Amino acid sequence: MRHPFLRVLVLAAGLVTALAPGARADDTSKGAPPLTFSYHDPEATGRLYLFDLGPDVATGGQAISVVLIRGKNYYAGSGFTYQLEETMPFKTLIAFTVQGGGVTLAYRGTTISGITLSGSGTFSRPQTPEKKLEWSIVLGGAALEKSGVQGTVVEGPVHPVERPGVPNVQPLPGATIIAQTPGGQEVARARTDKAGFFKMELAPGTYRIVGLRPNPDDVRPGPEPIAVTVKPGQFVDLKIRFETFIR
Repeated sequence: MRHPFLRVLVLAAGLVTALAPGARADDTSKGAPPLTFSYHDPEATGRLYLFDLGPDVATGGQAISVVLIRGKNYYAGSGFTYQLEETMPFKTLIAFTVQGGGVTLAYRGTTISGITLSGSGTFSRPQTPEKKLEWSIVLGGAALEKSGVQGTVVEGPVHPVERPGVPNVQPLPGATIIAQTPGGQEVARARTDKAGFFKMELAPGTYRIVGLRPNPDDVRPGPEPIAVTVKPGQFVDLKIRFETFIR
């Protein structure tokens, strides 16, 4: 039986994918897009992005990674959810810790997934657990600003001899582009279309963009990973080149 919190996750992910601007039939992704919440506490408002990482062996619940935009500050971390009730409104424990700008914040609370998905609880710095603030989240909330990375993938050289004014690269369809956290955890992937174009929606934050050749048996090295910073409401434009090693 699927965890009720994840039933909401799957439904919301399908809605996000269906509404994604510029979605292409050739695009593929690993896992679901994040749940996106409006975030509020007494000192700041913002966005909270929750990624489902699958079963959490330690707790028997679900492992999650979290990106929090709190005011002008960016935090990232991980935690877990654990279902507390079997009937609606489904109540789920949520706990996670995030870090950013040298600050660590520990969150704990519950979510309610009935008609809407919302949550509330308290958070504090681990060094001063007695100084707690209340927080709350609501799925969606105000109109969302899309953000992520997009671009074109090419391969070259196509000809062994360069000719002035003649492009020596061509689009590379079927390449896989992967977005990872700085620590190497995959959060999204896309495949280039016939024109070598790809687009991925990502929560604001810092990522490593990795390119894989269309043929998994191709032993030629791919391009060096690219570090990018995604800002709210913006798509980072990239041009990624695969070497053919034709000389």
